[in-house]
Amino acid sequence: MVKYFSPKSYFESLISDYQKLEFKWTLPGDLQVEMNEGINALDEGNYEIATSHFTVVLKDDSLFGPARYYRGVSYKLSRKFRKAEQDFKLVQKILPDSPQILLELGDLYLVGGDSNRASKFYQKANKMDPESIVGQFRMGILSLYRDEKRKAVNYLETCNKLKPDYPDAYLALGVIKLLDKETKQEALDYFSKAISVDSLFTMGYFWRGLAYANSKNLVKAEQDWTRAIELNPSSLLLFQTRGYLYMDLKKFDEAFSDFKKIMNAHSIDEDEAQFRGTPLDKKIGVQNYSSYLQRHGYGLQDETFSKLKKGFCFLIVDKYQESIDAANEAQKSESTVCALYLKGLTFQFWDKHDSAFACFNKTIQIDQEIFDVHKNLAIYQYKLKNWKGAMVHLNKMRQLQPRSEVTWRLSGLIKADLKDYIGAIVDLTHYLKYDAADIICLRNRAIARYKIEDYNGSNEDYQKLTVLQPNDFTIAIAVAENYLLMSMIDKSIATLQDALIKDAKNTTIKLALADRLLDNHQLEEADRLLRDVNSEVAQYTIVFNFNTAYRDYVQCRIYFAKGKTDKSLKEVERKITEHGDMNELLLLRATIYLERNDLELAKKDLVRLKARDYKPAKKMISKYGV
Repeated sequence: MVKYFSPKSYFESLISDYQKLEFKWTLPGDLQVEMNEGINALDEGNYEIATSHFTVVLKDDSLFGPARYYRGVSYKLSRKFRKAEQDFKLVQKILPDSPQILLELGDLYLVGGDSNRASKFYQKANKMDPESIVGQFRMGILSLYRDEKRKAVNYLETCNKLKPDYPDAYLALGVIKLLDKETKQEALDYFSKAISVDSLFTMGYFWRGLAYANSKNLVKAEQDWTRAIELNPSSLLLFQTRGYLYMDLKKFDEAFSDFKKIMNAHSIDEDEAQFRGTPLDKKIGVQNYSSYLQRHGYGLQDETFSKLKKGFCFLIVDKYQESIDAANEAQKSESTVCALYLKGLTFQFWDKHDSAFACFNKTIQIDQEIFDVHKNLAIYQYKLKNWKGAMVHLNKMRQLQPRSEVTWRLSGLIKADLKDYIGAIVDLTHYLKYDAADIICLRNRAIARYKIEDYNGSNEDYQKLTVLQPNDFTIAIAVAENYLLMSMIDKSIATLQDALIKDAKNTTIKLALADRLLDNHQLEEADRLLRDVNSEVAQYTIVFNFNTAYRDYVQCRIYFAKGKTDKSLKEVERKITEHGDMNELLLLRATIYLERNDLELAKKDLVRLKARDYKPAKKMISKYGV
């Protein structure tokens, strides 16, 4: 059953609907039109349009509760849960006697996995409206979520007694039966009962189809899921589920049609690509191939086109060998670039990059106009350190889509990896004029500026990242290092102290702060921080994400600061053996050697640090002529 549908998704399906809020139409004429248009758009599934209409009303009257409530609903249905929560919490103060708001908040928390908070809001809603069937039903669902099946059944059966024509309760009871191996055969009766009570109940058909699929009756499953889609053609979950079913039925043309529907509805901007083989990159690749196949497939023989659709469907479900086999079958029917392109993409997802590179090269020899293939070849060429080859494809990308900013983004990231930092800064700056909030580009430009010793510019980028990623403590550590390299030790320390206020238990920040305090000759405070870190770490048997090597380095620095030169050197040698020749330990060892007047040994470490372009060692390297 999980193949078609995850049980967790049942709880998420709760947010596909919302509680109606009755209100008086007391708005001025123009705002009343906006409000009405918003509700119509909401009912039609156009959530962004609905949001814009409600926002217009709120700009004129920010305390008009119904607009705030329905905008929260729009955010919820478009899965912008944090924004939805903000609107619901505010409207709760404006309309404190509306149980609908409490139920919506409960749904948000349940879907978010916080059953305790969900329970709190559901119970409040029930106290506010004891006769509400919806409140009883939600408590039943909450009990099911907590795996308290007996409680769930009691709540749901109460719903049936209070309102025998309430289909949701029959559906939920059917779900309980279906999820239990011993009672799953009884589930069909409950789903059929829900449908008999409401013949237009989409989820009734969906779950009955799921029960049929679970019992291997795929034909009836197809019938029920097709009926569900007829009733709710905007539900992409239904198309996805039926698409998987069509694959089992070997109806690949139909599966392709359903998957295409999902991709068309969830189009991803090419400029969001990360160029690192992430799931998002794969979605963009699939989306681009789907568009290409739709444009060029209809000129092929029906048999060839069907085989390519089959291969595409296998690609989507990560069945890579089957996808390659289907592409090869298509090539036997008819020579087509579509098959080569599909093979290249499949091999790429399969991590068989030599084969992907070869297929993409063959593809581009036949059709020079495929933007996505040039993009992939540019990435492969730069990984092969063939910068000229990469530039050929980047230039072609600019010719094909001169207004596409993604080329500047890719070029900037490639140049950053190739250590062409000036070129990277130029290209990334061009792209950031288009999207100033691109986290990956900002971080890469910050690093590139650091590499060319533009520490002030680097910090400007890190400050922007702080706004976008307020919980990323590594940004504060990078900013503090930049301040250190600008000889602004007080600002370096203050940056880490501010970060520690926000995240008082963060051991990495404490170690970085101890390191900076030692730079400022504040030995006692640094020693106290190290003791705090050791005390915290000692409480746990297993410590995740703890940098033991950095802790040991700070300890060695403290030994040295206390005048225990021999002990410090001995520990540094031991830690280098244990952790490897990390830059911080090499610089500390060089410092100790200089303290002992052993210039030649110090220079050996400084030579290695110079080769690594380790910025904190630069002054010492310059001073001793390394």
